[in-house]
Amino acid sequence: MDQIIYKSLINEISEEEKKLLSDWLEENEENRKLYNAIRSYWNHPSKNTEGIKKEVWSNIRSRLAEKRSTNADKVGKAPGTDKLKYLKVAATVLLLMVSIWVADRITGIRQSLWDNTRQVNLIEKVNDIGQLTLKLPDGSFVKLNADSKLIFPEKFGGEKREVELIGEGFFEISEDLNRPFVINSGKVRTTVLGTSFNIRAYPDEKDIKVAVRTGKVGINVVDGYETDRLKALRLQPNEMAIYEKDKGVATKIGSFDEMEVFGWKDGVIYFKNANMYHVISKLEAWYGVEINVYKSFDPQNDFTGYYENQSLESILKGLSYVFDFSYEINNKVITIK
Repeated sequence: MDQIIYKSLINEISEEEKKLLSDWLEENEENRKLYNAIRSYWNHPSKNTEGIKKEVWSNIRSRLAEKRSTNADKVGKAPGTDKLKYLKVAATVLLLMVSIWVADRITGIRQSLWDNTRQVNLIEKVNDIGQLTLKLPDGSFVKLNADSKLIFPEKFGGEKREVELIGEGFFEISEDLNRPFVINSGKVRTTVLGTSFNIRAYPDEKDIKVAVRTGKVGINVVDGYETDRLKALRLQPNEMAIYEKDKGVATKIGSFDEMEVFGWKDGVIYFKNANMYHVISKLEAWYGVEINVYKSFDPQNDFTGYYENQSLESILKGLSYVFDFSYEINNKVITIK
């Protein structure tokens, strides 16, 4: 269950695991309290882990003492009672130990972001639709794609510049040989000194992708959470690393379609062997609209093409000839039939 709790915190939990987590939460109030406490801790990463450890160990000692006292006072126990009590105590200790283990693990990548910035305000920039360009405190630039978020300190301190990305962003990093720039995105940690590259790390997608345009980039895949066992990759221009979440494996590929990877930052919507349902999903995120479909499309009927700085209506008009549909636009709601 500890692994499932951890996956739910970083939004990498499968539907089957969600069901197991839901069943576990329904079992009793203690499970729900533990889970809520862990989530609360996750949402406030600057809190001190040692305080939680002391509280948990205090609970362990008090619960064990209570069980021993209860057992000592009872006589004439039914056969197997001692064993049953022992198992209950063991289960309680295990549950509490899990809270220590998870609390330790969830301080990993996120906690490192706050280590050198505890006296500095954290800024969270969210981009729901289109693209958003940000200038960071060190002069670096980041362009966020739709449905993406960047968390960074008001001022970079310490020996490194560190941020967290959820979604997709194109980075142009100012060179600083004494302070590497680190981007945390799920289990992938990207380290650079000064370069330009793209990271795609949406929680609901099966892969995390890092593609380099200029300079050199180091990729570390954290094995577990807050561990010294790192699997490192080094990327040159026009190379990409792909991390498969379900397998926990990262591989490097020597070339990729630059338009597909970098096009979005220049206002290009690019489709490569995409079926109509993928097209609709991308248009909804790009333009911030709701598209209701009242027509069936063959998922095997794919489309390759790109649109540069075009209006949604212009794109829909072109697609209507390819996929044979009509459409209506009513403010932010599109109907396809």
